[in-house]
Amino acid sequence: MPDRTDRIVQTTARSLDIINVVEAMNGATMSELREQIDMAESTLYKHLNVLLEHGYLMKRDGQYELGFELFHLGEYVKKTVEPYQLINRTITELREEIPEQVEYGVESNGLLVGYIPSTNYNSSLFYDLTEDPRCDVVDYAGSKAHLHTNAIGKAMLAEMSDRRVREIADRYGLAKQAKNTITSIDALLDELTTIRRNGYATTDEEWDDGLREIGMVVAPYDDAIGGFNAFGPLYQVSDERLYEELPEILADTVESLEAEIRARDKDENTG
Repeated sequence: MPDRTDRIVQTTARSLDIINVVEAMNGATMSELREQIDMAESTLYKHLNVLLEHGYLMKRDGQYELGFELFHLGEYVKKTVEPYQLINRTITELREEIPEQVEYGVESNGLLVGYIPSTNYNSSLFYDLTEDPRCDVVDYAGSKAHLHTNAIGKAMLAEMSDRRVREIADRYGLAKQAKNTITSIDALLDELTTIRRNGYATTDEEWDDGLREIGMVVAPYDDAIGGFNAFGPLYQVSDERLYEELPEILADTVESLEAEIRARDKDENTG
């Protein structure tokens, strides 16, 4: 018989399974949840009622959807785990300086998580850069993406050992998202060698057809805490823009932000 601790762990895991299914399906009915989750109907109802009571789910028109308590927790994490105010101010200034769209992402469990996404962009510029739940290409705070498909992600992979990169590739695969997405581990490792030498990563129709990106990590100390991404359509981002102008702009931005983070931490430690 499992002890009390084991039962708590199992119960928590099942509740998280439900939340993940609801998120993946962009909302689900009871019958859809029963098809996706191997759980007795009475037990499923109990889990759902607890999640509803605590605000992690809500129910509208017979469909279970993610609740606003998750939004509250996400905002809390966003503003406390990272030096949020400094990053938010920096990305606002960068958006005002360049015509490309700008965003900031972090790595979590081998995936890219949208931390401060791009805003005010016209998604019709790109073939499928939308928040359609049927599409893997999304852009909102907390959205997830495979690291190998985008410039921030590749820049973060370049900070890791080849062994860790292989572990991530084995876990999630190297899916082809756009026509030039890297799908070979050997090709990816070769690309990471170039990124380490250059200090930045680029994509050329790897995240989405018709889209070019540049990404650069923020690492005020030994480890990267996240990274900036600037992107735009092919007709806007020329080779000169992608490989000369934007790397210089991003490098200056990152250098200033890293210095501010170190100065803030020094003041807090000596204050």
